[in-house]
Amino acid sequence: MKRNISLLVAMMAIVNMLAQDVTYLDADGKSQTLSSGRYESIGSQNELTNGWYVLDNSVTINSRVTVSGTVRLVLKDGCTLTLPKGIQLKEGNSLTIYGQAGGTGKLTAGPCESYLAGIGGNAHERAGTLTVNGGNVEAKAGFSAAGIGGGAQGFWAGDYGHGGIVEINGGTVYAKGDQYGAGIGGGGNDRYSNIAIPGEGGSVTINGGKVTAIGGDSGGYGIGPGRSSGNEGTPGTLSLGWRNKTDRIYMSSVNAEITMNSEFVYEDTEEAVTADDLGGRAIIPSDTSAPITFKVKGDVNDDKKVDISDVVAAINHIAGKSTYPRADVNVDLSVDISDIVAVINIIASGVLEPEDDTDPAVKAGLCPDENHPHVIDMGAAGKWSCCNVGASAPWKDGGYYAWGETEEKDYYGVSTYSHCDGSSETMHNIGSDISFTDYDVAHVKWGSEWHMPSIDDWILFCDKCSGKPSMLNGISGMLYTGPGGARIFMPAAGFYVDESIFLKGKDVYCWSSNPSTKADMSDLAVSFKYDYYNGKNNPYLSSLRYYGMPVRPIFGEDEIDYAVAHGWCPDENHPHVIEMGAAGKWACCNVGASNPLEFGGHYAWGETEEKDYYSLDTYTLCDGSSETMRYLGFDISGTEYDVAHVKWGGRWQMPDDGQLQSLLDNCTMKYTTFKGVEGLLFEAVGGNTLFLP
Repeated sequence: MKRNISLLVAMMAIVNMLAQDVTYLDADGKSQTLSSGRYESIGSQNELTNGWYVLDNSVTINSRVTVSGTVRLVLKDGCTLTLPKGIQLKEGNSLTIYGQAGGTGKLTAGPCESYLAGIGGNAHERAGTLTVNGGNVEAKAGFSAAGIGGGAQGFWAGDYGHGGIVEINGGTVYAKGDQYGAGIGGGGNDRYSNIAIPGEGGSVTINGGKVTAIGGDSGGYGIGPGRSSGNEGTPGTLSLGWRNKTDRIYMSSVNAEITMNSEFVYEDTEEAVTADDLGGRAIIPSDTSAPITFKVKGDVNDDKKVDISDVVAAINHIAGKSTYPRADVNVDLSVDISDIVAVINIIASGVLEPEDDTDPAVKAGLCPDENHPHVIDMGAAGKWSCCNVGASAPWKDGGYYAWGETEEKDYYGVSTYSHCDGSSETMHNIGSDISFTDYDVAHVKWGSEWHMPSIDDWILFCDKCSGKPSMLNGISGMLYTGPGGARIFMPAAGFYVDESIFLKGKDVYCWSSNPSTKADMSDLAVSFKYDYYNGKNNPYLSSLRYYGMPVRPIFGEDEIDYAVAHGWCPDENHPHVIEMGAAGKWACCNVGASNPLEFGGHYAWGETEEKDYYSLDTYTLCDGSSETMRYLGFDISGTEYDVAHVKWGGRWQMPDDGQLQSLLDNCTMKYTTFKGVEGLLFEAVGGNTLFLP
């Protein structure tokens, strides 16, 4: 038993060693991975049925290989599959061939026996569908058949030898017909030309790669229908494009309905290629033309053309039935009727233009150039960055940071939070406002006057800016417009918890520089959120500090007079008289303060100067030894003991108890924080406000 177990373990080790994931290039030239359990290795099998196959060693199969169903074959670099009798690929079946990055994996089919296509139909058979995305494919026909395409007709009458469907997206393809057969296309027939009609050319699409197609020696087309000594089959279609500057196409001759999707020149010349002169001359991409993968202006559904389907797509986007990243045709950061009109105008003009590669934020008028970040002056809302910390452009998410941390992480949890005592989960006190500190990721990363916005910065931003859901470069987010017309875009980046991101593409999240002000919520910090579900901004959102969130920086230190920005005061020349309705006329700020957010001076009652030490011993209105207070009268307003009157003069005075009570009785009051300053905000019936820090 012990020996058998050892043998089993050894066999398992061999299986694991042989079964490996395989990379390959898809139709767009992008690397993909095929997992080990999804494919079968090519060995001696002469029938390939539905599924994936990988050539991971050089193999020769001396019988004709048959393709049944949908077969996908990966040619690994350095391996060759030799098939002297070719591949039978008849109508109703498909074969897709992939290569790897080096492009050295090779398939050689033929030269075949008489009447058999190198890859395609047997005698009298219509070909199936062949797609080549990479690798090196060589196909040579048997007597009078196509290299790739239909089998030869022989002397039988009927609709035989059809070229099938061939699409080449990359790699190297060499196809050689025999006698009257096409290199790629229809099968021919021999001397019995009065009996049978040669095969139709089929559908041939070349999107890229190096392609050589040579017809049979008796007059077969490089690409086209099969021929005979007296007639030929119906021409098919040929679509030509390129994807890389190294692409090259040679066709010995052509007979097809031709579509040129890109500009070509004849090799070793600067002469432009025309559809009526393609045979016998190699063509290569023009230096002035664009590959067929370019984006077409107005192509909402990204199908490389502009038609009524794009109008429907734009309507569905507006109606919320579908989302099309390219629906903003006129690049005004909104999708509406004007975009539908733009698509209709393009269809009516018949002129297709490729979209330019201008930076989307520049094209939309958000930024002056591509050198992000920029300072965007949002007027009364302050000066903001055009993009998040860690982002190279406005539509990118940027980095995700825990509150007070300056580096990204793989895991966002309390166990990895640097400002927490792990076992007790007690949060460190790093300040009531971390702007411009070592905990401010915006200031640490960008320096200068960049810093994290405070709660009040966000409140002001929401108060002064209008926002609407929008898309920039196909990314969902919010477009905010300041009172002066300047705009910034905030991507809906969501937030990280543990290893997962939540609400990406749905909600906008950004940290503020303030922790929670609630004593029992020391594990929270304040963030900004635009909630798509409820359709509103929330500048007071409390979030766990260890969450990973983006940071949108603001520029400039103390440049904004928040009292003016919030409409408390008409200008920066404080103090002002604030009409609080039935509560009377009050100063906008305290005695000794230069603005409403400053505390001002601290005075003992009836004294008019500040002191270093406030006690009975230093109180000037007291007889020290007996601690008897001097009598100053029932009300000191307007007297020499009234610090407001002494400092400011005029009709300024200290409020009496009745005026204080009137403020409480006739105004609404709420506890709040502005620029990190906690206090009470009173609002009168008429809307005027008064902040007491």
